[in-house]
Amino acid sequence: MIGKGFSRHRSVRTMRITKAIRAQIFVILGIFTATVLTGVSGGFFTPNIDLRNYLLGLSSNLAVSIVIFLFLERGIKSLNPIGEIHKLPVPEIIEGIRNVRRGQRIRILDTFTILANDYPEFKDAVVAAVQKGAKIDILLLHPHSIGAERRAEQLKDQVDIIQEINKNLMYFYALQSELEDKYKRYVEVRLYSALPSISMYHCGEWAYVSLFPIEERGDESPNLKVPIDNPFGSYVDNTFEQIWRGTTKAPTILLEDHMRLRTEPIDGGSSHKGYYFAYQKVGGKIDRSQCFVLSDHDPFYGTVFKSPREVNDEIFFYVDGRKWRARPHMLDSRDPQGMSEYNNILSLIEKRYGWKEGKLGRNQEITCFKDIKGEDNS
Repeated sequence: MIGKGFSRHRSVRTMRITKAIRAQIFVILGIFTATVLTGVSGGFFTPNIDLRNYLLGLSSNLAVSIVIFLFLERGIKSLNPIGEIHKLPVPEIIEGIRNVRRGQRIRILDTFTILANDYPEFKDAVVAAVQKGAKIDILLLHPHSIGAERRAEQLKDQVDIIQEINKNLMYFYALQSELEDKYKRYVEVRLYSALPSISMYHCGEWAYVSLFPIEERGDESPNLKVPIDNPFGSYVDNTFEQIWRGTTKAPTILLEDHMRLRTEPIDGGSSHKGYYFAYQKVGGKIDRSQCFVLSDHDPFYGTVFKSPREVNDEIFFYVDGRKWRARPHMLDSRDPQGMSEYNNILSLIEKRYGWKEGKLGRNQEITCFKDIKGEDNS
């Protein structure tokens, strides 16, 4: 369990409380011994009735004092059980996930998590957890959000935040795809767009919490070890719930809604068929005024349009939990002049999903969505 790992990282303040409580345990043992001796003496070895009653009464009072002391001792421990460690203890967290008990929950809230990007054993731990019926909820910062831009600016000399987030998204999208159908529902990943306030790694009864220090990475900065049933632990858990639900101004979306593009079918509504796609980059930044959609050997235009003459009309589609509109344009892979652009676009799609270069081959149907606007925009 994670709790075992936590015990090796207690703060100095927590250690002092523990020593004080140990001293009090000796008091409990002394009172208990006195209670037993007093009770035995009063019950069996004292002929005087008054003295016997006195000793038996004293024995009862001592027993009550032990009960009261235990309640006080528990209260003292609950006043300050929070410890501090110098950085996120990744090996202990992964081991805690692997050994989670059936029915326990695992929650991760971060800009991006190094567990996925830097630790291959994390995947095995996740699989082991879901096979036990543990639910894993993961919140990652949306790579196109203002919060991601600000965090990237703060840490530009330490890490490429956007790149690390995108690596996370590839990782978890592939992981969800690889899980057996009966386990897929146990791992849910959402992207949040609210400004990040904390990071949290919660497994079982404990959680690690960082307050996102300015110009410092949360996983390399001091973290608090918090029992989830502590008032502060409850606050952290409630914060996760609020971000998980999202708001109108700061929505939270499913990973699937970011990684796949869904078109509006002929009969209205949103199609269940999702398409792989990618954005172009301009000056090192994502250009979301257009995107390139891989038809994936599907009769794309037959799905979207009723007749060939409608091909020049606007198309409606769904990405990032929003409805968008654009003008579609089919790329011709046989056009020598457009071959370089075509190959570049195939490479963009492969990189977005973490596929090996050349996976798609060179005979794919690709559609460019131009002049993308939100449906509510002119």
